Amino acid sequence: MPTSNVTFSTRAALLQKYSIPVMPLQPRQKRAFLDDWQHLATTDPVQIAKWNAENPNYNCAAVGRAGGFWILDIDDPTLFDRMEKETSHRLDEIDTLVVKSSGDKLHYYFTHNSRSDQMGNIYVKGADGAEIFSVRGHNAYVVSALSIHPDTGLEYEVILEPSFPCENEIPTAPAWLITWLLTYAKQSGATKTNAIPENIVGGSRNTTLASLAGTLRHRGAKKAAILASLQAVNQEQCKPPLDDDEVAKIAASYAKYPAGTPAPEPDYNHEAQKSSVCSRDGLKLNLVSLSDVQAELQEWLWDNRIPKNALCNLGGDADKGKSLTLYDIFARISNGTGFPDGAPNPFGGQPKKCLLMFSEGSLKTTVKPRMMVMGANMENIIAVKSVSHKDEKDGKKRQFYLQTDLDLLTRALHENPEIAVIGFDPLTNYLGDDCNMNLSQDVRRVLTPLGELAEEYGVTVIAITHFSKNIAMNAIHRIGGAAALVEVPRAAWCCMDDDDPENKGGFVFARIKNNLGKRVGGLCYRIEETFIAVQGKPSSQPKLVWGKPTEKTADDLMVVQNNPEMKGMAKARGWLETMFKDGKARQSSAVYSAALAVGITADCIKKSRQALRMESKNIEHTWFVRKHQGESQPWTMAADLGAPDSDPSTNPDDRDYDDAGGSDTWLEVQ
Repeated sequence: MPTSNVTFSTRAALLQKYSIPVMPLQPRQKRAFLDDWQHLATTDPVQIAKWNAENPNYNCAAVGRAGGFWILDIDDPTLFDRMEKETSHRLDEIDTLVVKSSGDKLHYYFTHNSRSDQMGNIYVKGADGAEIFSVRGHNAYVVSALSIHPDTGLEYEVILEPSFPCENEIPTAPAWLITWLLTYAKQSGATKTNAIPENIVGGSRNTTLASLAGTLRHRGAKKAAILASLQAVNQEQCKPPLDDDEVAKIAASYAKYPAGTPAPEPDYNHEAQKSSVCSRDGLKLNLVSLSDVQAELQEWLWDNRIPKNALCNLGGDADKGKSLTLYDIFARISNGTGFPDGAPNPFGGQPKKCLLMFSEGSLKTTVKPRMMVMGANMENIIAVKSVSHKDEKDGKKRQFYLQTDLDLLTRALHENPEIAVIGFDPLTNYLGDDCNMNLSQDVRRVLTPLGELAEEYGVTVIAITHFSKNIAMNAIHRIGGAAALVEVPRAAWCCMDDDDPENKGGFVFARIKNNLGKRVGGLCYRIEETFIAVQGKPSSQPKLVWGKPTEKTADDLMVVQNNPEMKGMAKARGWLETMFKDGKARQSSAVYSAALAVGITADCIKKSRQALRMESKNIEHTWFVRKHQGESQPWTMAADLGAPDSDPSTNPDDRDYDDAGGSDTWLEVQ
């Protein structure tokens, strides 16, 4: 691919779009052109234009900064498989900016949050000294897309750009990724550095100087050099400076460790013990050491789907079976039976009680008949009717609200220890008059105590919520109202239409998120008509009938149903995975022709190939493609190689295709 016409401005433009600071590098090099690049890197278009005027051939760098962006630079491709094995997650499931440098080396871009900011810069090397991966987070950079690699002479290539929730925003990294990176780095004795703040205030002076001393010793600095560096930082940046004796103690403490060993963790307690405020105006922080916390296994109401002792969200559009799904779970808990996927009853077959908050319909004509269809033990299904004063027989009654009446629910659980599950149908009707369901701060104030109540009393809370009307979102953002409605619960599932022709007219119980268990697929189901006797007469009622399991998640279904382009991508990816599951190579032109024949556009095939990291190779003037296996693996050809390329000198990856396509009240229960 020609590269001479790409200018520094063009290279910087991609990063400017995401507000990532840039700075020039020497042409066709990784070396910074500016001596003080840490402070001069910018998103200012005027300055970028000046640099371009100086030399349009400059390579470009993306700069990671505290409070801004960070980049995960993966040099060893075996890390992808190890990460998936140890976390059950894949990096390619993250919707962010991804750039390919050379070979299988990739850069993943993220916006900082509090946890990633604390990582600083991390460099992990293998036994041979080669870098495995690095985190560039505090005044560190990577070469950006469209720049020229100094060894290969090829451009750094954009593999993926983020599409959700906003195409011009870089997301934060998922918690599992940061946890895994920190664990891997610690186990491998990685070098970790953090940017030194310009002003180091009281409470962090000891910690910052200790971290610097550890880093210097790790790099081989002797006691005198460590002391000199600490003294300089202390005098220039600590506000106010520490005593000279204190600085000398830090230097001596770290100088005793062998050079080249990982820097020991600094003593965070020394200064904090002198400066922490634990009480004020009658208030105090309640602290606990993890040494006093007993580790426990996570228990499940429904294995790896609905956690015990926690809050769970059940969302979806209207008429998709949300309430029926809740009733089905209630029925199984009430009569001690297992779950439709074979998961056992969590109480060893012992029936338990369920508490239902229901405000949309009638207990007599809706809830009771449907529970009858489900086979529920009616003695164990308890419904909350209202809240009223103890001394009023026919007095004024009102609805239960979490914001004001959580103490009543607490009392009910204390008096009814057999209650194992609480259901809110829907949750938003029970938040409270002063809780704005569209403000996360309001919602968190209500749901956090509810989650704590679930953990304290060992109950599972299942809260039904409705999807918003905006279909241009991924599933976790479809829950109507504040994001906290799905962020606070530890698991979230939904009921959605199934796009599988074999389940036409059916639905899927699909995962939105599951913070506590392994990633499992959903379950298909149908809603069928059945008849039961009510007051001696036949009554037509909906019945939930479970079907086969599916690997589809809520996002998978959302993509297919709401976004034509992503629908094509999903179809293309599944088609490629099926075609290449044997691991053999096929002729590129034959693959494209076969895809077009089944209605998949060449553009969707191209993007899906990139997402799957498939490999292509020119063999005797003909391009072949296979699934990702690594350069060391031999190429084995499939029998169906197809017709020869019409233009054997052209790699199909580079072609342009047209897109075809409170106190005196009580809970009255029944």
